Amino acid sequence: MANIDKITDEILEEARKTAEAKVVEAKAQASEIIKNAEEECRKLKEEMAQKDEKDRKTVSERAKASAQMKKRQMILNAKQELITEILNKAYQRIFDMDDAAYFGLIEKMLQKFCLARTGEICFSEKDRKRMPDGFEQVVERVAKEKGGNLTISKESRNIDGGFVLVYGGIEENCSIQALFHSEREYLADKVHENLF
Repeated sequence: MANIDKITDEILEEARKTAEAKVVEAKAQASEIIKNAEEECRKLKEEMAQKDEKDRKTVSERAKASAQMKKRQMILNAKQELITEILNKAYQRIFDMDDAAYFGLIEKMLQKFCLARTGEICFSEKDRKRMPDGFEQVVERVAKEKGGNLTISKESRNIDGGFVLVYGGIEENCSIQALFHSEREYLADKVHENLF
């Protein structure tokens, strides 16, 4: 998972600059909304000159509160869009890795998810075609280290990348997409923590 951390760090560094620009833009838009709301308040005050002071204060406070709420919502939306963009880039970067780095990541994933049982490991057709020579021995070694035994299935799975482990008819989806989906909240929190 060190590769994912490195990729995430690179993306976070790139995203810091983007985040600042998006937050500045959101704040500028929010300031414009506040300015317009204040102008509306001024007009309302002129129209309500005949009403008592309490009514004018209430209208002004509501307009300002509404503008502040819109500002907070715009900033939150900008942050959420940025976090989604960063996670999508991190996801895509995995598939942009060269074969050696990609299968190094697959080996680390296998070390984490392999069980002390006999089973099969299934890859996508694309990964089966680009699998480096000797990777079958890597799979066997990792499984043996965990006290199990794995063979590479001749059947391909319809997954984006990663693998599916099959132990006695029970499957564990370790595809890249499934892992990103299951860890999305954790990853989003990490990105948020590092950017904001």
